[in-house]
Amino acid sequence: MALDPTKHADWEIAEYAETKMKTVYQLAEEMGLEKEELLPHGHCATET
Repeated sequence: MALDPTKHADWEIAEYAETKMKTVYQLAEEMGLEKEELLPHGHCATET
């Protein structure tokens, strides 16, 4: 189902698109990569 940007708010389109997105781990598996081969990037969950 494609949402019409002239009839739906940006957040509605983004929320719907998120439900169809694959995770990084799913994409890596499809490319034949091991989980250990992925490099962390972005937010870090370490405490300072």
